[in-house]
Amino acid sequence: MSEKTGIIGAEIDTTANVRLSAQGERFAIDRIALTMQAAVQGIDDVQFQKIATAAKRDCPLSKALSGVAEITLTAVLK
Repeated sequence: MSEKTGIIGAEIDTTANVRLSAQGERFAIDRIALTMQAAVQGIDDVQFQKIATAAKRDCPLSKALSGVAEITLTAVLK
């Protein structure tokens, strides 16, 4: 997952579903639903959820999209 967590060799698949909503004559992204599935050796789901939540919080792209009203994360450890 990263050198920061000390976990190496993970298989991670992440998708983002983005919702556009009309705001007057324009459209805006008002929701992003992230779904991440990962196969990681040597950790349990509690540790995985903590890592996934921290990754979402600290991700440069998440920070850039901080104006989006709702960004959710569903993280599944395989």
